[in-house]
Amino acid sequence: MHDDVSAPPALHVEAAQLPKQYPLQLGLAYLLLVGYLVRTLFVSLCLPASVGVILTGWSFSYFIQEDIFVGRDMLQELAFFLVLLTAGLEISILHLKPYFFVLALVPCTAELLAIAAYSPRRSSCWFQLKSHVVGEGQREERLRRPWT
Repeated sequence: MHDDVSAPPALHVEAAQLPKQYPLQLGLAYLLLVGYLVRTLFVSLCLPASVGVILTGWSFSYFIQEDIFVGRDMLQELAFFLVLLTAGLEISILHLKPYFFVLALVPCTAELLAIAAYSPRRSSCWFQLKSHVVGEGQREERLRRPWT
């Protein structure tokens, strides 16, 4: 007859009811590792790898730690940057057609010419307006007409 009376009743909680706490870095490592493994599995089955990664993220959303959700925006920006980086590194200038350069240069050149043509008129108008607001224009008129 051994009764443990000294232990408070709060300590008799089942292990399934306790929240799962682990380091944030370990949770991210699990997420990346499982995502990579599922991606590799999908590639070996000739399925789209992105579907495997999306399914991994969806399945982890049900039991992953809440702290990882805080950094989700940062992780999405990092993933977007990495996708653009890998896509950019796969492009070779030799494989680009000449009309790609024309399509890139014509709008830029038109914009530069429009700015160059419009800015002198705009800047002189700005300086005149500024001089009248500050009062410099009135002072110049007084210097021209000293009799007033």
